[in-house]
Amino acid sequence: MGRNRTVGAPYQSQTVTENVTTNSSTDAYLVNAVPLTVTLDPHGFSGDQVVIQDITGSAGTHPITVNASPGQEILGYGSSVTINENFAGVQLTMTTKGWVIIVITITGIGTTGATGQQGATGAPGGPGATGNQGTTGPSGPSGSSGATGVGTTGATGQQGATGSGVGQTGATGSPGTTGATGTGSPGTTGATGQQGTTGATGASDASEETYTPATAGNWNPAPTHVGPALDQLAAPNDVALADPGQLSGASINIPGTAMTQAKSGRVTIVAMASLVASASGATISAQIIRDGATSIGPLVQATVPANGASVPMTVVWTDTLPAGDASHVYAMRCQVTSGTIATNTGTGGVTVFEQ
Repeated sequence: MGRNRTVGAPYQSQTVTENVTTNSSTDAYLVNAVPLTVTLDPHGFSGDQVVIQDITGSAGTHPITVNASPGQEILGYGSSVTINENFAGVQLTMTTKGWVIIVITITGIGTTGATGQQGATGAPGGPGATGNQGTTGPSGPSGSSGATGVGTTGATGQQGATGSGVGQTGATGSPGTTGATGTGSPGTTGATGQQGTTGATGASDASEETYTPATAGNWNPAPTHVGPALDQLAAPNDVALADPGQLSGASINIPGTAMTQAKSGRVTIVAMASLVASASGATISAQIIRDGATSIGPLVQATVPANGASVPMTVVWTDTLPAGDASHVYAMRCQVTSGTIATNTGTGGVTVFEQ
């Protein structure tokens, strides 16, 4: 829980798409663009808690790096851990000795082991067998033609005898007569063609153009014009936040909120509770419940460390909403799985994000 919030105040989450440093006023950072780096609060106090969760489903190929601030440590991991599995997340609590990982909802976080020693060099292999003879290469191009030989000039022959007699010039013929000019009347001008029909008036606004989706099931409702289609694409992700309630009794249900598909139908559920128990050694479990009956996601367990101690419980999971106007209701159930607890109280909330 963020240090600057009182018990029972609304759960604070922030969707991030770039590198960020946590602060005490935000409970969870929902990473919606990977890879990126989350740096833990450099001014963290003992008892501060924070959740870092991949909601892109791509951390397996584009990891999320979680770094401790200078002078801090993530106990058991050093100065950094990596979230490298799709939809994985981690919850950390600040202590007097450093940050402690309390809950890991999906595996995928661990430090890199030391490099092993180099093995001994193997014995040299024997000579390889002689390869088959290669095929004969193609014939080379023909050589260029040789230079033309130069012969000697032959001797000059004797000059022939000059002919005698000059022919007479022929007489000039008389010019022919000029032909008469032809006559004819000019043709008449053709009639004017008929005027063409006027074209239909175009739409005054591009948003009024009709539009038929290729897959109507991807829309809710399916648009018939360009304008409503653009409005639906530009709408923000749907978010349902259950009102946080006071928890009491050995079996606890945190109420959820109904969600109806508005965009992709893919949702991320973040359920958190902070329980205060009156007996130590007992084990408390938490799980997400869909439509009041079906258990989904991981079963998270925690042991009560001491009387009156605060026990944080966080469950994160992804699900698919039904198509059309049907809806799902998501809630969180906490109960005692071993040992006994006389009374327990606390607060919690369930947040659902549609992608």
